[in-house]
Amino acid sequence: MESNQRGRGDGMKNEISSALFDMYDIQKALSKRIKNRPKDSEDTDTTIGDCIDSVIETLERLEEVVP
Repeated sequence: MESNQRGRGDGMKNEISSALFDMYDIQKALSKRIKNRPKDSEDTDTTIGDCIDSVIETLERLEEVVP
């Protein structure tokens, strides 16, 4: 049973790493103009870039704690 848990963890870690690399690619691909746009049309101060940074930070933290 322990080996099954380890296998699931490895799979999850790989998924997190893959998602993180995808987010890095998206972050690099978008222009500053796009990243500085508001994330929605509800007069928010949060930008698309802020959202991308938040997702990246969350994925980096997850990558550190997932076995």
